[in-house]
Amino acid sequence: MSCDFLTAIGFDGSQLRGAAPRTGRKRYQLTVRQSNERVDAIKDATTTGQMFYVTQGQHLNSNELFEARAKGKREKEIKALEATKETALKFSKQAEAARAIIEKKGQLTEENANSFLAPELAVLATWKLGKPAKGKKEDLSKMIWATRHHKRHW
Repeated sequence: MSCDFLTAIGFDGSQLRGAAPRTGRKRYQLTVRQSNERVDAIKDATTTGQMFYVTQGQHLNSNELFEARAKGKREKEIKALEATKETALKFSKQAEAARAIIEKKGQLTEENANSFLAPELAVLATWKLGKPAKGKKEDLSKMIWATRHHKRHW
């Protein structure tokens, strides 16, 4: 409208006219019956309108609905199992590092406490506690001795 006004009063308003892209309504992808794409689309549909577009207004095959719900449930279970796997791998790496230190220097006792470095004690304390441990050498030794009788053993 502004470009037309400029043209009306004698300027060349057509130079300022832009061809802005027009946004249309979101198009939902239509799917073929009994296909994996349709099952995925049904799984992701959260509203009735989305379900209508996915099924193209046709009757919903109950097998597709059950497959979609089962697929969503399996994906959640997979995420939980992957998180459990990552935790187990982390604990396994901590145990390997602690085992290497113990094999090299032996079990931590009051007599040999001075032979352990602070980073080595931090690794042992992390392994014993099951969570990252930080602190001074004396504090780490006390943490390890406090957990000796009721935490992880070889």
